[in-house]
Amino acid sequence: MGNEVTKNCMSGTPEQNGKKLKDWQKKWEIDAKQMKIFEKTMKNLKMRDGKIHLEDYVRVHNKLGVDTVTATHLFNAADMDGSGSIDEDEMLEYYGICWGGSIDQKLRQSFRIFDHNRNGKLSRQEVMDGFVEILKAKMRMSLHIKGEDPFPVHPNFVDNVKEGVDRIFDKIDKDNDGDLTLEEFIDGFKDYPDIC
Repeated sequence: MGNEVTKNCMSGTPEQNGKKLKDWQKKWEIDAKQMKIFEKTMKNLKMRDGKIHLEDYVRVHNKLGVDTVTATHLFNAADMDGSGSIDEDEMLEYYGICWGGSIDQKLRQSFRIFDHNRNGKLSRQEVMDGFVEILKAKMRMSLHIKGEDPFPVHPNFVDNVKEGVDRIFDKIDKDNDGDLTLEEFIDGFKDYPDIC
């Protein structure tokens, strides 16, 4: 990884940062393509006070095609201690899980992304909003549309996502209370890999 990237996003010396990144890459089995994505993302982030702040994270992700709402949810999931900022260890853990984590780790992280109000359970609306956000971000990226640009979706798109979410809840909301707990989410998506 280039010196500019480690200087912007990591607090150690170039030697320390290089070793830390090599260890990270090995631990999570990060391949060359993933490393390029990581470098592209990190190149524009600058840490202030040893941390990445929401406005910087959103700005960089907007340039990559992720809208502000989705970028904020991703930021909140990466902010594992809830401090309102991401330190380098949280950043490395977050991206490591994205690319190299076990299915259990990825499902736990997905739950954190979907749990917009951080109450420890997912409503149908949160799951639906999460799927719409992810699909819109993927479409933006494939069409090279910046995240801050308007990107309306056809009502049929939202209806199709709602139908999919209803099927998910029918299958994995074990106590039928209308919300998914972390356990239901993990158990359900492990049991139904076609949904995941």
